[in-house]
Amino acid sequence: MDLKKLYSLRSEFTIIGLTGRTGSGCSRIAELLSGDFKSIESKGLRSEKEFKDEIFKRKYAICKNYLSHDENWVPFVTIRYVDVLLFYILHKNGGNYKD
Repeated sequence: MDLKKLYSLRSEFTIIGLTGRTGSGCSRIAELLSGDFKSIESKGLRSEKEFKDEIFKRKYAICKNYLSHDENWVPFVTIRYVDVLLFYILHKNGGNYKD
């Protein structure tokens, strides 16, 4: 499979692969990343006050302020592996059947 075309588009999108055992939190993280920034802020982000390192605290605040401003946060689209497997199986073994 030639992936040159896909890799040439890397500046236009980001792919994050989340893996883990059942109950490890992957689905929860995927749900948060596919929502708006306010939901991430209310359900998952820590407060700057929780950090002791002043440099890290400042960097954290800069990132948080940037992402919360206007349209800077773009929600991710969740692609579940079972959907990919289903499409692959249908493509590989599916037919053009009439009713």
